[in-house]
Amino acid sequence: MKHYKQFTREQRYQISGLKKAGLNQSQIAAELGVHKSTISREFRRKKWRRAWILAFAAVLLCLKRNAALRVSMIWQSRFNF
Repeated sequence: MKHYKQFTREQRYQISGLKKAGLNQSQIAAELGVHKSTISREFRRKKWRRAWILAFAAVLLCLKRNAALRVSMIWQSRFNF
């Protein structure tokens, strides 16, 4: 049975830096000594997380705006602006 290890924070930063430097997944994998599918999965996970975080931020923004609108409407109704 194989034992899998997660990337460390430093390795994730290294992957990010190598990607920004223009290396492809095979080159990054060779640099880190892992299989290219490992790098592919890491990019896929990171992409999903980023999309989820952006969607969550958008929902929070909508909630925040709606709350501000409700406060504004209450304020206006009480003080007859």
